[in-house]
Amino acid sequence: MLKRGLGLGYDAVIITYHRDYASHHRFLIWLRQTFPKDLIDVERLASFLIDLDDSVAHLPFTLSLLADELPQTHQT
Repeated sequence: MLKRGLGLGYDAVIITYHRDYASHHRFLIWLRQTFPKDLIDVERLASFLIDLDDSVAHLPFTLSLLADELPQTHQT
């Protein structure tokens, strides 16, 4: 998912799923090669990696919390 927004000095968020760090690295290479630099400044990207297998989870990994907030016209 790639969405524009505001906050923490950034104007967009990209949320991706990767099986391992190598997959994450390949994704960053793909971004550099695919997107124009004026659209995404890959050198300024900040990553936040999480382990979905972590036993401590205050909220489960689910998009249903977000889906409940979307207008009906956007749900499929």
